[in-house]
Amino acid sequence: MNTNSLITIVGAVIAALLALGFLWSLFKTLFFFSALALMGYLYWRWKQGEGPAQALEGLANMAREMFNRRRG
Repeated sequence: MNTNSLITIVGAVIAALLALGFLWSLFKTLFFFSALALMGYLYWRWKQGEGPAQALEGLANMAREMFNRRRG
């Protein structure tokens, strides 16, 4: 194995690790903001006088309506 192919392999491994790190960071960010949005929605529904079960049921109904609208 010559030096150029070794450098190429090491570079490819480093690039793959950087890409995986970026994707993991993106996933963590999206998960954090999704959880934050869900907590905000539950708090808003709680301030309207509903419990968490009713708030989650309303969220599920909204998702079901969006899914059915998309399917046609």
